[in-house]
Amino acid sequence: MLESVSGRIIVAYSGGCDSHVLLHLLQKQLSHPIEALHVNHGLSPIASDWQSHCESVCDQLQIPLTAFRVAVKQSGSLETNARAARYQVFELEMQSDDLLVMGHHQDDQVETILLNMMSGRAPLGIQGMPAVRTLGLGRLLRPLLHQSRENLRRYALAQGLQWVEDASNEDTEHDRNYLRQKVIPRLTQRWAGFSGTLIEQWARTSDYLNHQEMEAKSDFEAMSVAAGCIKFARFLKLPEARQVALLRHWLRAANCDRVPGGQTLQNAVRVLCSQSAESPIFELGHYSWQRFRSRLVLVDKHSVAEPDWVTTRGDFGPFGAGLIKANVVKGQGVSVPVAQLRFRTRRNGDKLLINGHHRTLKNLFQESGYPPLVRDQIPLAFDGDQMIGICGIGGWGIDMVAGDLAKVSFGVEGTDIHWIPQRDNVKRKNQYSD
Repeated sequence: MLESVSGRIIVAYSGGCDSHVLLHLLQKQLSHPIEALHVNHGLSPIASDWQSHCESVCDQLQIPLTAFRVAVKQSGSLETNARAARYQVFELEMQSDDLLVMGHHQDDQVETILLNMMSGRAPLGIQGMPAVRTLGLGRLLRPLLHQSRENLRRYALAQGLQWVEDASNEDTEHDRNYLRQKVIPRLTQRWAGFSGTLIEQWARTSDYLNHQEMEAKSDFEAMSVAAGCIKFARFLKLPEARQVALLRHWLRAANCDRVPGGQTLQNAVRVLCSQSAESPIFELGHYSWQRFRSRLVLVDKHSVAEPDWVTTRGDFGPFGAGLIKANVVKGQGVSVPVAQLRFRTRRNGDKLLINGHHRTLKNLFQESGYPPLVRDQIPLAFDGDQMIGICGIGGWGIDMVAGDLAKVSFGVEGTDIHWIPQRDNVKRKNQYSD
């Protein structure tokens, strides 16, 4: 894989033993040029010394090094915040076809599996680091996952490598260090093959998860109406395990940056399928699911629409978390060309003239089948200061509502305008802590 990379090969180099071994191995074994990337978190008083050490090593090996200084949030878990800052650098640095290589090893994998088990993030109770995954515009590779920490240290000593030791690795206030220092040694003392057995279990689980993901993708595509909307009746017929898998797949397809564990998704299934509520909602961070009539919809509440007036470019234009799209259709829509119109979301007191009566948007939304969760994102069409219609939702089976002031007659060409939610407007994020 490494020799066939068409982009850059970049080694994530912290200055510690593991990443130094990786750097040394790749420099010796590859004909493909490599680069190094160092992230200075600034959390240690000698962080600048570590960066200088990395620069010195790379100079000796004649490997180009890029160093970044990041600001790590002090509130919450420093361990988690440092990782988030580090991976943000990695994602931004990656170009198309680049490969970022990391020195994670077997002991790191065991720690990650246990951390994910304790946190409840793992979909089936066990989840480790993938050997390969996408990262930004490129990919991430962990070639040392089958090597133990002790093997890497022996190699480093045999080669006379010099590395830095992070004193914070001894601080058992951090969860990973607590596992490393206090828990795993006791487990290994009791069960000598503990680490290998755990990783074998993870491998079997991973195979099952890959199968489950393919099945969930097929289920989702079979019942998907459009971005953010599926047919509820078909969802209801699935066994609970496949419903949970479908919801997980749906969040990933929507670029959710933290997909929850199975227990949370089981709760979501029970709420959404409950017959005790007419339009149940399940909140999940800044995402929400809602069952409304024959649909199940997923809404990103952070994807708010523009607060002020928006115009289109020709027959389409961006609006909030989607696009406004217009088509010329006989007997549908409004009599005004889309390029002449302005759009905004609803405000208090907005009304639309329908059949000689000024109707509230709340009533029109209800009658026309707009799910409550998306009503604040729907574009309203204005000709000057006059509201003439409510955009439909493309693919959801919700037609445009045209007011009396611009409604076209049967057989006459009109401008039929829909808002099309988009789910692929954000780069995919990693789903699990690794």
